[in-house]
Amino acid sequence: MKQLAVNIFKFYIFINIHVALSVVALYLIFNPDYNAKYLGFLFFSSIAGYNFIRFFNFRGNRFFIKKFIAKYKFPVFTSILLSILLSLYFYLQLDFITQVALFPFLLMSFFYNYNYKYAPFFKLRNNGIVKILSVAIVWSGLVILVPASERGMLEFHHFLKFIWVFFYVLMLTLSFDQRDLYIDDTELRTIPQLYGEKLATIYVLITLVLSVLSLYIFDGKELLTGFIILIISAFAGYHSNEHKSYYYTAFWIEALPIFFYLIFMLK
Repeated sequence: MKQLAVNIFKFYIFINIHVALSVVALYLIFNPDYNAKYLGFLFFSSIAGYNFIRFFNFRGNRFFIKKFIAKYKFPVFTSILLSILLSLYFYLQLDFITQVALFPFLLMSFFYNYNYKYAPFFKLRNNGIVKILSVAIVWSGLVILVPASERGMLEFHHFLKFIWVFFYVLMLTLSFDQRDLYIDDTELRTIPQLYGEKLATIYVLITLVLSVLSLYIFDGKELLTGFIILIISAFAGYHSNEHKSYYYTAFWIEALPIFFYLIFMLK
């Protein structure tokens, strides 16, 4: 029974269901009047997209992930196929404006891994800073800009929310680069590789930017909740390193947006 629970947990993490829930959580925080069809698309496309990235760079995966996937091929690939089909189904249910608004972010997700031999610069993972910025842009766009376009309005407060989500995702993603500091190729030139000694300053600056933006986005209990989450996120992110368990980032860091949403629900 214990082994079954462990395998279910690993499946949940390795198939990127946890990541998908984090994206959905951020979407729900900023879009309480959510569109169920878009929510479905966001969830299943996140699973499909992150697994596309994982299998495109399969050699770079950790041994225990490869071993798990090899052992449970059928449920793994069945789940991925279902997520692809369901994300396509929900995409076709969206209105035309939303489909068009999604296109640049889907394109960025594709070029995140695609290595065109005549234009290798298209592969966004080739540069550590570009890689982390592209992840933050895609998450922010899917959570803020696309839903705003769906409603036919894009106002200044949407821009503020976009910047907030951008910096928040940047903060979380930095922890993964810290974890992989001695695994990533030095040619990637990730932020921890370039500015390792200044990481504390970078986290403080990001937290300050997010705090200032929070003053214009949240109010009352939401603002207090936002500040608490920012402090926890900055602390947890900064203390991510190669000595921590893989699940420290894969579960706990990725869970922060989910905790953020749950606390919002309890306010």
